[in-house]
Amino acid sequence: MSSSKSNAAVYFILFYCIVQCIQGYYTPLLDDEAYYWVYSEQLAWGYFDHPPIIALLINLGYKLFANTLGVRILSILLGLMTVLLLKRIISPKSDKIFYLLMSSLTLFHAVSCFALPDAPLLFFTAAMLYFFKQFIDSPDLTNGSLLGVSSGLMLLSKYHGLIILLLVMLSNLKYAKTRGFLAAVCCIVILCLPHLGWQIENTFAPLHYHFIERSQEAYSPLFSVQYLIEQLFILGPITGILFFIACFKNKEEDAMSKTLSNLFWGGYIFFFLMSFKGSIEAHWTLFCILPGIYFGTKYLEKKTNGSRIAMTIFGFSIIPITIIRLYLLGLVSLPILDKLDATRFLSAPQQMEIISNTVGKNPVGFMNSYQLASQYQFYTKKPAFSSNNIMGRRNQYSIWKSSELYRDSTIVLIPNYPVPYGKIIEGTPYRKVIIPNFKAVEHYPIESRCTSQNADFYRVELILREYDKFNSHPNQEVSITISWFDNQVLVHSEVRQLRFDQELKAQVTLVKPIPNITLRCYFSIKDGWLPPGFNGKYLEF
Repeated sequence: MSSSKSNAAVYFILFYCIVQCIQGYYTPLLDDEAYYWVYSEQLAWGYFDHPPIIALLINLGYKLFANTLGVRILSILLGLMTVLLLKRIISPKSDKIFYLLMSSLTLFHAVSCFALPDAPLLFFTAAMLYFFKQFIDSPDLTNGSLLGVSSGLMLLSKYHGLIILLLVMLSNLKYAKTRGFLAAVCCIVILCLPHLGWQIENTFAPLHYHFIERSQEAYSPLFSVQYLIEQLFILGPITGILFFIACFKNKEEDAMSKTLSNLFWGGYIFFFLMSFKGSIEAHWTLFCILPGIYFGTKYLEKKTNGSRIAMTIFGFSIIPITIIRLYLLGLVSLPILDKLDATRFLSAPQQMEIISNTVGKNPVGFMNSYQLASQYQFYTKKPAFSSNNIMGRRNQYSIWKSSELYRDSTIVLIPNYPVPYGKIIEGTPYRKVIIPNFKAVEHYPIESRCTSQNADFYRVELILREYDKFNSHPNQEVSITISWFDNQVLVHSEVRQLRFDQELKAQVTLVKPIPNITLRCYFSIKDGWLPPGFNGKYLEF
């Protein structure tokens, strides 16, 4: 290794470690980071929103340092290892160009600093590509096993790993008959079997959410337009545009280059097509950073002024990146960002402490907010849960049935919409409502099935499960809220008094409020003024 290359690596590693650790220690946890910390307190083979790797990383890091840096330390380390692995894959002629481009990636700065599933996803994707490069040269059992282990861990980091794996496999079907490929498949299956068991145990609730519930929003052309615009700039002011140019002009025909090209274009095309199903979060294409850096570095190395171009890109990128970093540390003021809900986490430590002092020892339920519940648990170490209803969404607190722990207790509920009850907690934007003898009825399941249909009239049988634990009187009337949704929009809601028989069954006749369109209907047990909860799966009419 030449002296200039060695110096570039040392400077980058030192700068990366110092900056990321300072940022990781002093910046309050993002809402999602706090949520994943709650995951880490109850290790499992899966969670409602993600596979288990992020929870394991936080659990291990928090044992080293019981603070925000502990939550993030292993994600920071994986970020550095991702860079070093990618450098081994590229084997750049100019380390300067490579490190300047890496340092110009806005999204990489964020992902490698915060404890998000994207950090292990990016690392294990880089590891998978590294071992795939070895596998191309020698598709034996050893390389196949290493490829399989890294691929399995990639899948256990985030479900997007499946897209990456499919794109890589479809680009290299000729290796499917090798023993190394079989070893890779076996390793993937062995690693992912426990998570599959967890999915079965939890009735595939995460997959149902990601592929069905999350996609209920009606399509708007703005989804696709916004996606295309964001992808040009999400990587940085200029870096993203460079990557698209470099990948478009790539003429290399070796197996690795073809695979990375297919991964780059395939990733962007896949999510563009998905934008016709619903809105796409800009960072979902994060893995395209890896082929982007690969082709971007090689593209600039071929230019006589490549280093100068890389330095210019870095200069334009590092200014906004530095300003954002200083803002997150509280060292500069950006009023335009202060108004965003996305920056609410910066005041979370103070606001959670105020709430804690106000509610005393009572458990706190945050309506439809796993984010606030998690922040409260992290900063106060007191019990909290997300009280979920059909105006929000299910989350990990639903799987844990956390609110059941406080049944028949006095709780403090923090509503997420204006209610004429309770009072404002001074110093916060939140209102508290004291609920004595809390029933947590959202966890009593209702089974529903349509028994007959005549035009827009439907006959439905409802069965209450476990309701006898709540109220043992048979042949009683129960208030049931019937809610009709068009995609994510509530179009009609009514309360029916239904008499359930000895077997806790009842019949109800429904009239679809809007004919000639498909609507989803939820049945919920009414609990005073509280919004209807998720007592069962919806019926689609």
